[in-house]
This record gives sequence, C-alpha cells and structure tokens, in this order.
Amino acid sequence: MTLERMIEEARNRNGSHEASLKAARDRMAATNHRLAREFAKQEVTATLLAKTCSL
Repeated sequence: MTLERMIEEARNRNGSHEASLKAARDRMAATNHRLAREFAKQEVTATLLAKTCSL
C-alpha cells in the first residue's frame, strides 16, 4: 500500500477537517463535563472537614 493511498483512506475515515475538528471539540466538551462532575464529588466541604477532624 502506498503512502498516498494510506493518507487518502485516513481522510475518508475521518471526514473533512471541519468534521474532525467538531468531533474533537465534542469529545473534549464531554470529557470536561465528566471531569467537572468528578471534581465536584471530591470537593472538600466544611462538613467533611468537621467529620474528619472530629475523629
């Protein structure tokens, strides 16, 4: 398989540059949303500190 053919097949799989960028932005937005939820669950609150310090 020639390099040109490999590049052409990759272009056909990934679509246009704009479609590739949109897909990457969508993936990043989903990742950011998931990480925000995970960090919110790990937030250290005054109540949590009071429980920890009372042990």
